Amino acid sequence: MGSPAPTIAMSVFARVISALKEERVRAHDVLSGPDVRIDADRTQFLRDLFGAVQITVLSAYAQGFRQLQDASRERGYNLNLAEVARVWMAGCIIRARSLTQMAKAFRDDRELPLLFLVGPFKAAWEEGQAGLRRVLGQAHAHGIPTPTIDSAIDFVDGYRSARLPANMIQAQRDFFGAHTYKRIDREGTFHTKWEEG
Repeated sequence: MGSPAPTIAMSVFARVISALKEERVRAHDVLSGPDVRIDADRTQFLRDLFGAVQITVLSAYAQGFRQLQDASRERGYNLNLAEVARVWMAGCIIRARSLTQMAKAFRDDRELPLLFLVGPFKAAWEEGQAGLRRVLGQAHAHGIPTPTIDSAIDFVDGYRSARLPANMIQAQRDFFGAHTYKRIDREGTFHTKWEEG
């Protein structure tokens, strides 16, 4: 359906990589990397980490609701996402207090495209994104894999960007398969004979 759910996907892939225990143990002795011990103010880092996890969880929910909304539109399910949130509140794996706020958000706007656009979810993003970026900076600097947190911020950063570098992907596709591309400086669809340029 073309419905973006990278945080959900990356959580699955992280489990798959985790299952490769024997290979990972061997790779540890072969592939170098930085020291994983983070030397940062513990109190601030834990505060940042709490916000990073909160945004990651909210991002997964936002993507899941978006996926349900897209499927409902495409397949005529006529889902009531406020009711979906209410039903999930009685579940076990995805149950959370924030589902009450999610249900309210979808009662207020049945066509809400993304939870981060309203109320407490927008506030969580605004309050937590700087700390989330600090956590990722530390994790990357110390070689600690954080695929779901990375995907959560990449998703929101991509969603909030008026202009993305996807035109480079279009150009690459045009180069190897003449798939055409659009330009940012004029309307229309273009194809270039790249070998002649």
